[in-house]
Amino acid sequence: MIRLSPKMLKILGLSMSLPSTLLVGVWGIFQLEKLEIIGKTAASLLSITFILTTLGTLIIYVVTKKGKS
Repeated sequence: MIRLSPKMLKILGLSMSLPSTLLVGVWGIFQLEKLEIIGKTAASLLSITFILTTLGTLIIYVVTKKGKS
């Protein structure tokens, strides 16, 4: 059996939750566009911003926790 450190388990949990978080977030943004609450350009920009922010958060978390092992 493979044993992972608690730090690695946190990173693994974050990386496994990313696809569903991104899918639901982008789906919600495009539902707002579908209901004509926001425009198509705003929906696209919000989606790109949401994706980059989520990935950036994961990268920052990994980099800051890397030195604290």
